[in-house]
Amino acid sequence: MFYYSSKVGLMVAAPTPHNPGNQYIVGRGEQGWESTVTITNGSSHPVGASLVTMNATVNGAPAERYFGDGADLATQDIAPGQSLRLPFRFKTKKGATGPLHIAVAAEFNEPVFFNGTPS
Repeated sequence: MFYYSSKVGLMVAAPTPHNPGNQYIVGRGEQGWESTVTITNGSSHPVGASLVTMNATVNGAPAERYFGDGADLATQDIAPGQSLRLPFRFKTKKGATGPLHIAVAAEFNEPVFFNGTPS
């Protein structure tokens, strides 16, 4: 968990393979991935989930985010002392390897990078 000085915390779970079951979302030459981003509001004011941005790159190439099947844009407000877990789904070329970087930013702050390798 990473905390900004505002006491808003971010955590990203390791991504796992995801198949949305729709060839128009993730095609034959692509691999879908799903992670969970947890936003914890330790501040004294509400935090808008719509102000949380997330993106991913694999081996320096952008990974396209996709939505649907319960992973839509969140618009909830997170009350002080509460947490919100959001699904984060993205796709890469099938067999893509190399460093994975998931960048998450809350409330116009600098992004926090969570690093790993797709497996």
